[in-house]
Amino acid sequence: MELITIIELVSFLLCVAYLVYYYSIKSISLHIKLLTYFSWVISFGFLFIVPLDVYYTKQIEYYYKDNGIVVQNQRQLNNWNYDIQKEQDDLFEQLSVEKNRNNLRKLDLGDQQNQYSKKYVEKLRNLEEQEQLSEINNNVENEQNLENYNQIRIDQDGENLYNPYESEFKSIQVAWKAIWWICFFMTWIVLPFFQEYENAGDFTITGKIKTSIKQNLKLIGFMLVGGVIFVTYLAISGTVTCGLFLVVILLGHGMVALPKRYWREKDLHMTLKYCYYLATQNESDIYETQYKLEDETKFLQANIDKHSSDPNISQLQYILNLVPEYIQENARNQRQKIKVSDQLDVQKIRKMHKTIKGLVASLNKLKSKQEFNTDETFQIEDIIASRNNSQRNIQGQFWVSRSGTFGSFIDKLVWFWYTKMFKIYHMLFFGIFAVFSIIVLLGELSIFFEQNNLSIFAQLVNQKISYFMTQVFTLIPLLYITFCVYYGLFNIKIKGFFGFYSNHNTDSTSLMFGSINFTRVSAPICYNFLQMMNIKNTAFNTVMGEMDIFPQLQYLFPLLLIILSCFNLFDLYRKVLAILGFDQFQFSDDFNHDHIEDGQKIIARARKTKEKEFEQIKMYHKDQIKSGYNSQQSWNKINPKDQKGDSFEKGIGNSGFKPTYNSQSTSSINSSRENQAQKIPLGNNYYNFNNNQNYDDILNI
Repeated sequence: MELITIIELVSFLLCVAYLVYYYSIKSISLHIKLLTYFSWVISFGFLFIVPLDVYYTKQIEYYYKDNGIVVQNQRQLNNWNYDIQKEQDDLFEQLSVEKNRNNLRKLDLGDQQNQYSKKYVEKLRNLEEQEQLSEINNNVENEQNLENYNQIRIDQDGENLYNPYESEFKSIQVAWKAIWWICFFMTWIVLPFFQEYENAGDFTITGKIKTSIKQNLKLIGFMLVGGVIFVTYLAISGTVTCGLFLVVILLGHGMVALPKRYWREKDLHMTLKYCYYLATQNESDIYETQYKLEDETKFLQANIDKHSSDPNISQLQYILNLVPEYIQENARNQRQKIKVSDQLDVQKIRKMHKTIKGLVASLNKLKSKQEFNTDETFQIEDIIASRNNSQRNIQGQFWVSRSGTFGSFIDKLVWFWYTKMFKIYHMLFFGIFAVFSIIVLLGELSIFFEQNNLSIFAQLVNQKISYFMTQVFTLIPLLYITFCVYYGLFNIKIKGFFGFYSNHNTDSTSLMFGSINFTRVSAPICYNFLQMMNIKNTAFNTVMGEMDIFPQLQYLFPLLLIILSCFNLFDLYRKVLAILGFDQFQFSDDFNHDHIEDGQKIIARARKTKEKEFEQIKMYHKDQIKSGYNSQQSWNKINPKDQKGDSFEKGIGNSGFKPTYNSQSTSSINSSRENQAQKIPLGNNYYNFNNNQNYDDILNI
């Protein structure tokens, strides 16, 4: 058992470390990465405690059951112990005071009298145990079990029934308390503080701390006004109740979205159409973000020109250095007369810093998203074109054949996987996830039928099984529920505010916001899982308690989960948006949209520019090119100094290349902002990978 736990723990810590590394921007401060790692470890740590809690709870339950004791819930057990202790104290006091007062006085006399008194007191305790046994006998169905009750008695301190797993159970209680209070303080104090700290527009550590405290002052003030007692009560009961709403919403989405995703991705032609659709959407978002950044840069440059001798000019210059050089040049060329104040306002500088920092971060995320979508589109196009290839390998400009003894075999294996097994793989996982979703849904419905549990895993766990099998039957459904919940959190993207982006593109603010929600849903996931499995009297229940604030909600949540699952299953959300006039992609063969045709043009132009760049890389760095498919991210690792050259522009907004575009096209849109959506060019204005060619020249190739 210890070996299994150690292996699980090490694997868990390594997986969390990889997730933090994979999502976070490399330039993020070390303390943010460590804080993110710690909060994620605590948030996901319940996965190791729940199986232990379930195992020892069932062992205690079987022990009591074998000895004839029926304990309905932990609260009854606590009350029972309290009543027995109270009766014992009353009985002992009555016997010692009324009947044996003279003998008890000898406790303070010589050694012989003390020994006599101790023996007498022990006899009195034995008398109390006999009284206790007679009371317990009323709850025993089989008189043959009376001998076993010699072990089940009140201990010398009168606190608990005899429990062979008492130390393990108390250790689990301590672990739950530690995780709960750490999550509570991380959710409401630590993580919000660092989120506002990283998002602040101040230039000094002291200024960022003050701004962060001010932003969180309302929450802190609420806690102070509410009082420690109220906050403690709210933390134990109310937070679990509120967190369950979030868990149900995310679970209702994830249980449907996961199998549906694999069902849709089995068809490469449909996935290709969706990539075309995203290409147009991403291009529009990039243009909009860049347009806003240009406006802010114009205002910033006007302030720098007017207040060149101001003491705060260095702060303005610092902000300007955050902006990519090509944006600065375009803003400078388009700059008109902008009214600025005669004096620099410190508050406005901070606000400007915060705004530009957020826009630059958003621009980087969108560029990374478009780059990833472009690479995926190239791969799918090449795979579809190579399906009937007689050589049985994937051919394309960015695919490099493998060399060596097994090189040809590996190429054929890759071709076989993408052309033959890819669909089977997705169908298999669709079936697995669909079955698990149905099992979880039936388990949630079991809350309405306490006597007949519909969950397969609940019936297995409630049998006498070993620790290893308890781990298996507990972790499988718990991992799936957790995966569904966190799947929604990892895929939620609030434009301009929050979003997890892979390949080191998630900023510190998004990491903090995500960590807050991770810690917020950990305890509700455990509560919902134990309710679904119909496991009571756990250490988790003794620490968290029941839903005493709104007991009816434990029956409302499964009903809400069914409604949300149906809502996602039949795409009602997309249909409502379509009725309101917001276009959404439809995964059907007859769906066609202007965005798909526009996306094809964007991808075609991007392919031409990338093919030319890749030819140059193969010419000068052929030995550094990897086998298989070569993405844009892999190109950036090949001698980046030679690729970017001396003319590589400054600013954190660059992504390894210098975009160039026609400034007149932006100026025309600047003259009629209301028609911006109609005038967005289909060309990849900001994705010109060739530093020596203009965008208009590329169109003429």
